[in-house]
Amino acid sequence: MIDDLIALRQELQTDASKQISDDQFHAAMSAASRLLPFTDIEFAREIGTSRPTITRWVDGHTAPCPIMRPRVYRILLKYVEAALAGV
Repeated sequence: MIDDLIALRQELQTDASKQISDDQFHAAMSAASRLLPFTDIEFAREIGTSRPTITRWVDGHTAPCPIMRPRVYRILLKYVEAALAGV
């Protein structure tokens, strides 16, 4: 699990500085929901959206507009760093 968290952190750090495709976003959200200890409700509150929207992102049905994706990645990165600090 630690290796998976480190890989996710590296992906989030790399991709946050460039344009993020729908496939990249879906993969990151799926990995985050599998590896990180947050609920869709908690994450939705922090992002400023609804729980169903987060569920659609994780399931790959939708993705936020491209301009919002780096912000989502920064918040996910914060969760990854907290998870790694607690290991």
